[in-house]
Amino acid sequence: AVLGPAEETWAYAHCLTTHRALSRFVMLLHAPDEYVVSQRRPEERGLLKVLLDYQRGMLPDEPVSLVRVSASSFARGGPGGADDTRDLSARGGVVATSRLRGELRYLHTPVLDPTSCISAGPHTCYSEAESEFPGLVLEIEPEDLVVHHYVEMLARNVGRCKSQHKWCDTPDFTASHLVRWLRERGQPGM
Repeated sequence: AVLGPAEETWAYAHCLTTHRALSRFVMLLHAPDEYVVSQRRPEERGLLKVLLDYQRGMLPDEPVSLVRVSASSFARGGPGGADDTRDLSARGGVVATSRLRGELRYLHTPVLDPTSCISAGPHTCYSEAESEFPGLVLEIEPEDLVVHHYVEMLARNVGRCKSQHKWCDTPDFTASHLVRWLRERGQPGM
C-alpha cells in the first residue's frame, strides 16, 4: 500500500516509539528507490560498522539526536550498466541499469536517536524530547555512507534525474556489488 503524508508520519512515529528501547539509531528510508551504500565498508553489515565507528567518535556526554546522510540521484544507463530494460524486472535490476548520477550530493536521509527524536519526517527530526539543549547534528561523509536515490526507477520517471540536477552524467559503480547480493537472496528457498 502507498502511504500518504499523514500515514507516513504515523509510520515514522511508530518506528521511533518501537525502537526507543531497542536501538541506538533508526534510519528512515522512505521509498523503495533508495539504497544505502558504504564505499568504505561494502561488506555485509558495513552500514552498522560505519555507524559504530561514528558512535565511537561521539562525545560521551553530548546527545546526538540526528545524523544526516547525503544522497545522490541516479539515472538509468551508463558504462557497464545493463541497457536492456527487461533487466529491470529482475531482483537488483534498478541498480544494474542505473550507473549515472548527478554530481550534487544533497542532505537527504536522517539517522535518528529514538530516545531524543520524538517526531520525524522523511528528511529530519521535527521535535526532540524535553531537554535544556537540543542534541547535536552530525553529517556522515559520503565516502562512508551515501543513499543512492534511483529517481528513474519507474519508466515514467526516465529523465527525472537530469531535470532535477541539470546533469546526471557522472559514472558511479559503487553499488555494483549489490546486484549479485540481491539476486542471490532472491532465489527460491532462500
